[in-house]
Amino acid sequence: MQKADKTAKLNDLFRTKEGQHLGEWQYTSCVDNHVPLYLFPRLRRKIARYKRFTAANDPKRERRSGAFDLGEERIVWKIDYYDKVSRALTDDASDPEKTTRLLIVMLVGEARRLVETGEMQPHQL
Repeated sequence: MQKADKTAKLNDLFRTKEGQHLGEWQYTSCVDNHVPLYLFPRLRRKIARYKRFTAANDPKRERRSGAFDLGEERIVWKIDYYDKVSRALTDDASDPEKTTRLLIVMLVGEARRLVETGEMQPHQL
């Protein structure tokens, strides 16, 4: 199995309850302030079930980011890969023994600012 395929499978698992041991989820303060609390379970389900990956929005075939509408807001999520020890970027996201995943949920406006600063790629929107 290629590394991208293995990474994609781990990312799919991580987005579900069964994969919570692979990392953690974080919501930006904008999400906390603008998305009503009662929509959070729906938000998590939409991320867990997300399947709209294409060559344009997922060029590495890792299934590590997506976007969708939730109520009045456009939600963007992405998964970053960190080393388990130093919290630096990992050198092998396909190895769960070496990698901790961090799923960040944000509003589209926040994601656009990250694209402008180079911290996020445009295809992740």
